[in-house]
Amino acid sequence: VDYSYRTPAYNTRVGGARHSRHVLMQAADIRPVKMSDLFRLVRIIDGLWMTHDYRHLGGLGIYSGWVHVDVRPRVNGGLARWHGDGLGAEQ
Repeated sequence: VDYSYRTPAYNTRVGGARHSRHVLMQAADIRPVKMSDLFRLVRIIDGLWMTHDYRHLGGLGIYSGWVHVDVRPRVNGGLARWHGDGLGAEQ
């Protein structure tokens, strides 16, 4: 899990999204040990969200090597979801 805070300068240098939740300390990128478990990880996070065990979750991004989760405010109670190609694709 990448819990590290990104300074605005570092976020720009690594190609992070302009309004990245990482800069606000509101996001984590989770990388499974085995990439074959990536969608299993997504199903676990979805299950936690649907049962309200992860009630602060506001965003879920799926990438080829990791899953991004964040605690953004929800719009109409929904979960922001997206698929990304790499850093900077966060919504």
